[in-house]
Amino acid sequence: MKIVGPVKGNELVIGDHFDALNFNRKNGTPNPLLMVDHFRMRAPTFGPHPHAGFSAITYVFEDSTSAHQNRDSIGNFGPIRPGALHWMVAGSGAVHDEWPAIEGAETHGMQIFVELPQELKSVSPYAIDVNAEDIPALVEDGLRVRVAAGKLGDLSSPITLPQEFLLLDCFFERGAAFDFSGQLHASTWLYVLAGEPGIFLHDQEVRLSAGQALAIQAPRVGTPLAITSETVSHFVLMSGATVGSQADRPGRISPP
Repeated sequence: MKIVGPVKGNELVIGDHFDALNFNRKNGTPNPLLMVDHFRMRAPTFGPHPHAGFSAITYVFEDSTSAHQNRDSIGNFGPIRPGALHWMVAGSGAVHDEWPAIEGAETHGMQIFVELPQELKSVSPYAIDVNAEDIPALVEDGLRVRVAAGKLGDLSSPITLPQEFLLLDCFFERGAAFDFSGQLHASTWLYVLAGEPGIFLHDQEVRLSAGQALAIQAPRVGTPLAITSETVSHFVLMSGATVGSQADRPGRISPP
């Protein structure tokens, strides 16, 4: 088992209307993750820009004060509302633009770039959406876990993805604990927005704080991972099957 972290994201600030913590292969995002941005956007920032050869996912957190407006070259034009997920399989290539739907308000979310299997890199681009009210949640013993993509126990996100991938938005009260063992893929990444959860892997314990991430790569599916929290915590957990070669790269994964 390979563990990378805790690591801190690279700060990206554009004017007074966009700030993000960026994670990529250079600071620990594991295959199939290419890059993750935890961002806050308060005005149009990048303009239309292309993606190709991978999936570009936008997940808007429930505390966002604005929906995230999306427009792309494959005919989609509409808001990604707080708590919702938009998954674009860029495939052979698509151009999109994004901005807060409400002028003067803030979109708080994550943009996640996931490597596609080789046989899907050139498919015609398409998008998958799931509304906030359709995302199932595990609620028990001081915790709430939203299953935005993939499956956790008996709960499954209603969307069909191009590959195996799990995206969980997790809220733990003080003293909460949950064992994710046996429900993860070979490659897992965990990012903390608030609090200080403790991560238990076999006989190892790692404690993360806000803005830090941890990558875990196991030789097979079934990573033994349990999480506890002595504070109120909010974290995101992603897990997927590795694809292709670590050297694979898309043509362009981020606006300049």
